[in-house]
Amino acid sequence: NFSLPLFEHGSTTVAVPLPLPNINRHWGVSALFSRIHAVDMLLILKTLIIERSVLIIGDSSHLVTSCTCALRELLTPYEWASTFMPLLPSHMLDFVNSPVPFIIGIAVENTKSCQAIENDERVLEAISTGLTCINLSTNSVKFTTETGVVDILKGCPTPKRTLVHAQHKLQKMHSS
Repeated sequence: NFSLPLFEHGSTTVAVPLPLPNINRHWGVSALFSRIHAVDMLLILKTLIIERSVLIIGDSSHLVTSCTCALRELLTPYEWASTFMPLLPSHMLDFVNSPVPFIIGIAVENTKSCQAIENDERVLEAISTGLTCINLSTNSVKFTTETGVVDILKGCPTPKRTLVHAQHKLQKMHSS
């Protein structure tokens, strides 16, 4: 335990068990699951495991960054070995056509700008070749339409009941 006195000459202390929790990572995971359906999250993780790209867009830079970092952390015990950029400037959107897999976050001003990125021809083209796009502003996911990947994702069973129950618990924790 780590103890710290609350007052200079007082006997009241605050004790915190060590190791300290990683609040940023836990908050990001909670934020992801409160916005994206649990079954969709599992499919997103499957796309990352087969080394396909994920673009996270939203209208808050701290939310996009936290969710992007949390997505990478959810791969544990695996490690993401490819390109990882928690926050990419929106004027660099051409990066979505990169030949290497990536996890990238882009923050813009508002929901309308998020939808503009989501419907940009470069993003739509990348979706056809392996990109999955998560829109945190609209709580939606556009999965890749790449033929081989779609077949792999459809072939994997999902523990739907358990995931939905866990998602409801996380939503309760996040809202309180």
